[in-house]
Amino acid sequence: EQKQAYRAEHHPAITSGNGALEQGLLAEAEKFFAQALDEAKENPFLRVYALGGLIEVYERLGDKAKVEQAMKEFAKWVEKLPRHAGGGDMIAAMRNGILSMQRVRSEIDGGQHSTELSQVDLIRNGLMDQTKTRRGLAKSLAVFPVRLD
Repeated sequence: EQKQAYRAEHHPAITSGNGALEQGLLAEAEKFFAQALDEAKENPFLRVYALGGLIEVYERLGDKAKVEQAMKEFAKWVEKLPRHAGGGDMIAAMRNGILSMQRVRSEIDGGQHSTELSQVDLIRNGLMDQTKTRRGLAKSLAVFPVRLD
């Protein structure tokens, strides 16, 4: 497992894909991550790295359908990782995270937490804008696939 994890993290297509992402070369990054995915065979670590890179590419491209598809595949392979390496029920974790964000957004939009939000030190001290916080939460929710079954 340690060898698979090391090889995945240092796989040439993964490192090249990450470099292309840093430079904003999305088409190039997509090719590298797709190549890593093709070469992954039964290495779940490499599949997870490759799919994570593809999710980032698709997210930046604004392709929600591909994000959703890659997220489902990503979750499936994370579940195959050993528990000590972060494996587990990724679908349930994503669903719980999405439901929590939706609840917070609903409460903020409904005015239930506007007062509490304005009292957060980062907002009160002017380091974070309350309106941007609301927009960021909405944007985060838009990125996640709603249908995870």
